[in-house]
Amino acid sequence: MASLFLHDASCNATSIFSVFPVENDAHQVGTEDSYFNLLEKPGEKDVLKVKIINPSKKAQKFMVTLTDGNTNDEGQIDYSGSKENSKQLKASFTDIAKNPQPIVEVGKESTKTIEIPFTMPKASFSGVILGGITVREVNPSSFNTYSYTIGVVLMNHRYDSINKKKSMQKEDIDYDKNQEAFIVRLINPSGFLSTDNELEIEVENVWGQKVYSYEKEDIDIAPHQEFSMMTDKLPHFFYRWEVKINQVEKTFYSLHFGDKVIYCSPIQLMVPILVLLLIIVGITWLFVRRYYKEKLN
Repeated sequence: MASLFLHDASCNATSIFSVFPVENDAHQVGTEDSYFNLLEKPGEKDVLKVKIINPSKKAQKFMVTLTDGNTNDEGQIDYSGSKENSKQLKASFTDIAKNPQPIVEVGKESTKTIEIPFTMPKASFSGVILGGITVREVNPSSFNTYSYTIGVVLMNHRYDSINKKKSMQKEDIDYDKNQEAFIVRLINPSGFLSTDNELEIEVENVWGQKVYSYEKEDIDIAPHQEFSMMTDKLPHFFYRWEVKINQVEKTFYSLHFGDKVIYCSPIQLMVPILVLLLIIVGITWLFVRRYYKEKLN
């Protein structure tokens, strides 16, 4: 678990500080002390305490930011806050926690403890809520700054592990008409981390030529979040897709008409084609029958 909360830091050698979580004895699960791993009751109110240590000879200001656990475009768990949350995410850390002090000043050679109050959702839930508390120095004179991210794991039920390898996902594919490209999403509908996922994509055009391929392993998807990627430019109206998720392969077709895209299985595609062929055969048979009937008369 600790590997999920690696410090997000870019070093400025002239300014060093430290950030530590203050252990929550009443709710902490396990012996790990580098992040919050808390067992809370539905609707319970609690406080996250974070200690900021400034060993320098001058006072420093720090920016405190709350973020939700998400998945970036590289398929890694992300706490930067730059990724928009999935619509699947119903209870997020940033919704239940408050940040009363976005800017904190710590005197020279001093320590200050900040408090982040939160209230658990009233309804009991399965899985965990992932979040992060990022502390970044405010140093307008330097391009590089130093920051720490402390992970937060909140749960109603105790689990031996919040990782579910290759847990059930569903895929979703949209078409971006401005980019003329498809956006493929792997969605994790569970309340647990879905880890070590594999995605393979092959796309053929109407002539059977391969026009796009994609392959990625070790995709980690945060609870109720998604991993998304955009294909190359695919502007034509018909494509055959082979999408393999964790060795489970799906074949389907996309038909693009203006702003509307229709996705169908091979069977769904064959039905209208067979109906059309039957209609053509029927019309042809009627014309041939009429021709021979007139010839005989």
